[in-house]
Amino acid sequence: MTLLAEEKRWKGTVTDLNATLRNRYPHLTDDPASFPRQVNKLSSAIRRVTPPLRRMGVSISFDRQGRAGERIIRMETQ
Repeated sequence: MTLLAEEKRWKGTVTDLNATLRNRYPHLTDDPASFPRQVNKLSSAIRRVTPPLRRMGVSISFDRQGRAGERIIRMETQ
């Protein structure tokens, strides 16, 4: 939510998202009990919170892009 409050839109891989969140908000992401360490766990956590975020006005979509089928997350506030 903090990331989208600043940017309104974000697009990238889960690895990109993990790096962005860790660089910008180390105080929120340093605790291993509250923030997933592995990117596959982060992706699963995002999928679990998608319905409540949608009710809060955040749109999240998971797509594939390019010939290699790179997995992309698109997030934006409405």
